[in-house]
Amino acid sequence: MITTDIFLRRGSEHDICEDYILNGKNPFPYVIVSDGCSSAKNTDIGARVLATCAKNILLEYDFVKFFLENTNGGDRYTSIYRSLGLTIIMNALTFIKTLKLDEQCLSATLIISFCLNNYVYTYVYGDGSVIYTDNFGTVVRKVTFPSNAPFYLIYMKDVNKEKEYIRKYGDEKKIIENIRINPNMVSKQYLKDLDVPTSFTHENKAGSPAVFRDLMYSDVTGSGILLVTSDGIETFVRTLTMEKYDHDDIINNITAFKNLGGVFVKRRLKKFLSEMARKKISHLDDLSIGGICHIGE
Repeated sequence: MITTDIFLRRGSEHDICEDYILNGKNPFPYVIVSDGCSSAKNTDIGARVLATCAKNILLEYDFVKFFLENTNGGDRYTSIYRSLGLTIIMNALTFIKTLKLDEQCLSATLIISFCLNNYVYTYVYGDGSVIYTDNFGTVVRKVTFPSNAPFYLIYMKDVNKEKEYIRKYGDEKKIIENIRINPNMVSKQYLKDLDVPTSFTHENKAGSPAVFRDLMYSDVTGSGILLVTSDGIETFVRTLTMEKYDHDDIINNITAFKNLGGVFVKRRLKKFLSEMARKKISHLDDLSIGGICHIGE
């Protein structure tokens, strides 16, 4: 059985949580994370609207048919990256107009993961991290932007907005990849053009080491766990000195699952954050993490 779970907590520097996260198991398992831009007014509402619109589109009765027909059964799933993003943002804009809010409130990142036929497909719009862990090791792929200004879906819906973004910030995003196949670690960074779908891959087969490829789908029928997170995971600091805390230790801790039953993400994160609090370590930005895993038949 494939199961999902999520965790959300406000960052210490925020009065209002600007992240939003959703999950479900019907008609198929999914996790959706949205992280609002702090400089945009009502971004907490925008993140909720964006995530909810993404959920509604995923759960439409003909989505699975559309996905399989337009991606050759999932093998070419990057082919719908842009069309899916545009559909989500146009639906979100319609909703925002009824609330009489400025469209800039939709300046928010969006990560969508869903499971079909035992594979998890993940789409990243903006920044954030995708983490895959199993008995053989862990891969962390972090999407950032050299300008520190994520390319939000709101820019995609308007050619002029897209051109303006590229003029101000450039046309590249950066992938930072850390792969640890116990006990060895390999790290690399590479740039991608904005119009190249943000997609990474790792595929796990039960009983054999993970195989890493260039597209992002994951076979979770073995021992694998897929986590998607907002960039709040990058903001852990020692409270007294504001010194940045070791990121590798954060990853090691949040992936140290003892039990995958029930609310496995909430249980692990609550324990981890309690341990961090005793050490006077906290996260400045909002923290949202969703997980998908296989827990047997």
